[in-house]
Amino acid sequence: PPEKCSSVFVLTAVGSLKDATLRLANASRKDLKTDIGTSTNTSGGERLGEAKGNDIRRWRQRFEIVSLVGTFSRDGGCHLHISLSDAEGKTIGGHLIDADVFTTVEIVLGTADGISFVREHDDATGYRELVPLQLPAYSTGTWYQWGKQIATTFLLGIAVGSIMQLRK
Repeated sequence: PPEKCSSVFVLTAVGSLKDATLRLANASRKDLKTDIGTSTNTSGGERLGEAKGNDIRRWRQRFEIVSLVGTFSRDGGCHLHISLSDAEGKTIGGHLIDADVFTTVEIVLGTADGISFVREHDDATGYRELVPLQLPAYSTGTWYQWGKQIATTFLLGIAVGSIMQLRK
């Protein structure tokens, strides 16, 4: 319920993708090696554009998800970063813009009762930055309550993973 929880975060994820679009952090065209250009190899990808000085690139190939981290908020905010490994073990990573699942993706999500994730514009960065807020009239609870919440999140992750495997 919104009065108890308005924040969700990624605990872990595994799976595979066949297409991925990432925004690379502080990488501009002049910073990249000249042999990358608009190739479709792991190191370069296909250059789609630029957002606030950061290249946006697309790779049309299969990857394993090495890591996925991020947050979701009720106000529509979603901020995900991903690391992907190709068939040779080369790794790329950045801000996840879009992706297509190849076989399956299992994502374990957690929540933080009594906390609301909101995003507010930050003049210094020019982005909507995460601001975690304590919900009014909500106690953070005891260690028992935190442990119960972690156990519930863990079991939810196992259940989602099992369902995804059954769908194969």
